Amino acid sequence: MILRIFSYLSVFLFLLSCNSDDFVTQDDNPFLGQSNPNFSLNLDLVTNADLQFAGGELFLPPRIALGTIQGAYIRNEGNNRFVAFDLAEPNSPIGSCTIPNKITGVFLEYTCGEQVSRYNFANGLKEGGEGKNVFPLRRYNVQLSGNTLRVTR
Repeated sequence: MILRIFSYLSVFLFLLSCNSDDFVTQDDNPFLGQSNPNFSLNLDLVTNADLQFAGGELFLPPRIALGTIQGAYIRNEGNNRFVAFDLAEPNSPIGSCTIPNKITGVFLEYTCGEQVSRYNFANGLKEGGEGKNVFPLRRYNVQLSGNTLRVTR
């Protein structure tokens, strides 16, 4: 009994000792401004048909992916689960190098001069991106209702 109480107390104290500065969130990103996507896609339309199947993906420009920074990437993960990310490169100021120029396997690649950055489009994480102040792709919420996908922040 005393051992159990001690264990709970230890875990509680450990959690209290965590510094919120140790965790980088998407909202801490100084390179990306505010984004408030709010758009829907009808999966019955031919232009969105790839999203009806597991592994299907779609790249949308900002004029269609309203409220995004550089457009959106949406992927059907299967079992009615979808992921959506902003296409803006999260570790560079917005400009000419912030749109992906290549897809390699499961990675979006951004090239700026000699520097190549790769992000896994399943989870948004930067390849080799350990350390402080390395930001993932900005992820958006996706809800499926009937044959309509709704993307929001």
